[in-house]
Amino acid sequence: MDIKKTTLPQEKSVKRKKTKEKAVGGTASGIEGGESKKTLSKYVTQVYKLIDSKKKYPRQSLIRREEGIVMLEIVIRKDGRLKSMKSVTAKYQRLVDSSFDAVEAAAPFPPFPNQITRERLVIQVPVIYKIR
Repeated sequence: MDIKKTTLPQEKSVKRKKTKEKAVGGTASGIEGGESKKTLSKYVTQVYKLIDSKKKYPRQSLIRREEGIVMLEIVIRKDGRLKSMKSVTAKYQRLVDSSFDAVEAAAPFPPFPNQITRERLVIQVPVIYKIR
C-alpha cells in the first residue's frame, strides 16, 4: 500500500482522487437508493469492531497518561479495500499513528453487502484511548 504520513491533522491515501463524498457515521447518514439504514449501520459497526480489535495502546502514551479520541475518516471501496484514511481530530500524534496501524491491520474489510450500491463509503470512526 502506498501510504504517506504527515503531521496532525493527518492523512494516509492510496492513489488520491478529488471526489466529494459524504461521511457515514454511526447514524448512517447519507444513505442512497435502496440502501437501508439498518444494513449500512451493521456494516459500519462491523468495520468499527474490526478496527477496535486491532488497536494497541502505545507504550509511551501509557507512560505519559495520554488519553483521547482519534476521529478517523476512512474511505472503503466496494470490495472492502481501504482507499484512504485521515485523522479529523486528535490530540496526540502517537495515538494517531496507532489508529492508522489499527486500520491497516484490519484492512481489507468485508465487501459491501449487496444492498449497499455505491462504489465507496466514507466512514467516520472514533478510536478511543482510555487508560483504566
